[in-house]
Amino acid sequence: MSPDGHEVEPKILNARQVITVSRWYGKRLIWIADCRSVAEVRRHVALHTLTEVVRLPGKR
Repeated sequence: MSPDGHEVEPKILNARQVITVSRWYGKRLIWIADCRSVAEVRRHVALHTLTEVVRLPGKR
């Protein structure tokens, strides 16, 4: 997660691993791109701004 709302997560799409880049706008997560490399992710978000988000058990 970046300070400006970008979210990056690995996924399997059509039997291939991709890195999905999305961005939060208010309460909506909007898909931006499915990238095949970190270099492609870098086109959409500044990598140095990303931090890991750990979801703790409890209220949802």
